Amino acid sequence: GVVTTLVNPVPFQTKLLNNVTLPTKDWSAREAFSKKVSDLRKAITATQYIHSDLEGRLSAIKANITEMPAPPEGIPAAILKIEQEMKVFNREFNGDNIRARREFENKTTLSGRLSLAEDGLSNTTAPPTGAQLENYAIAARQFPPFLEKLKKFDQEIEKIEKLMEMKEAPYTPGRWPMWQAE
Repeated sequence: GVVTTLVNPVPFQTKLLNNVTLPTKDWSAREAFSKKVSDLRKAITATQYIHSDLEGRLSAIKANITEMPAPPEGIPAAILKIEQEMKVFNREFNGDNIRARREFENKTTLSGRLSLAEDGLSNTTAPPTGAQLENYAIAARQFPPFLEKLKKFDQEIEKIEKLMEMKEAPYTPGRWPMWQAE
């Protein structure tokens, strides 16, 4: 349970071997591009996880309204509306899995564009290609509206959860209980 320093850190520098076919002249620009791509990948992955979490919360709400004596008016319609919008969101964000499984052509998605920008960055020393730069730029432009839609879904689901809590619905994941001591 005790951490002991054996040796203090020693600064060092590395150098690339001089065996590259397509050398990058501007390493700082290449590194900056790689960082931007990595940051967008992190945001897109987080968005996919949050979307999945919201789907789970919505599914639990849908199951719980059947346990309530009388669900608040408008909740079933609101759930259906959000579900449909989230399906469209997922198809536009990640592609149409049904078409892809049947080997039909799919529109290039945001995540797909970013994959095209990432492709080759980790196993080459060449500068980013024009296609990589363009795919990143398109993905970076397309992402903010998706993020805003996801935030809107979260807000709509929170409204439904608050209504359910006020009506003393059974617990659903992600919903904070309202509690006051007597």
